[in-house]
Amino acid sequence: MAIVLEREVIEEFLLESLADLLEVPATELATDVAFDRYGIDSASVVELTAKLQTLVGRKLDATLLYDHPTIETLSTYLASDGE
Repeated sequence: MAIVLEREVIEEFLLESLADLLEVPATELATDVAFDRYGIDSASVVELTAKLQTLVGRKLDATLLYDHPTIETLSTYLASDGE
């Protein structure tokens, strides 16, 4: 069953998850910077997508982070119950 969350909740989750992957403080990340600017590789994209699937309770497309390339745009998409 899909879970609908507020954009801010998803945004905070993404900030913390990306910070963990990059091993940097979340305060060093910006919500309007493209994921690829942080140098994440395809394995990190897969890991982050898997974490998001758990958070929102549904399967997400593997290209999601490429289709919505910033924390801000991805959070907005997921909060709008994007399918």
